[in-house]
Amino acid sequence: MFFDNEGVISALQYWVDLYQVYGATPDGVQDNWGDAPGLFADGAAAMIVHSSGSLRSILSNADFTVGVSGVPGKDGGSYTVTGGGNLYLVAGIDDATAQAAWDFVQWLTEPAQTVDWSIQTGYYNTRDSGFRTRCVEGIR
Repeated sequence: MFFDNEGVISALQYWVDLYQVYGATPDGVQDNWGDAPGLFADGAAAMIVHSSGSLRSILSNADFTVGVSGVPGKDGGSYTVTGGGNLYLVAGIDDATAQAAWDFVQWLTEPAQTVDWSIQTGYYNTRDSGFRTRCVEGIR
């Protein structure tokens, strides 16, 4: 990511404005981020922006129909936010290490692994092809 790119600057400014100008998250809300899924499921919060990893717990505990949506996009679309559990391949490593890392990434992103990861963690599946597997057909 290049922070001196006009598109990046515009996107980041939009994100900042959501909070500072439009009050998308009132002061103090992020202080209790971990409590948000429970507050929502209990009906104490009308909506939350949270991890898809919380969805299984929310769906299990809420006694109402739960809906989900993407994060609003600047030009009217919706977007996802890359969370904190990212994987990175960095420059400056030897070829064997780089190849091993790439092999791992390829294996990890195969549909079988993304489906298993999604089922085991509750996180949203990261591949469209993962949604077309037999074990998740009825989950959608």
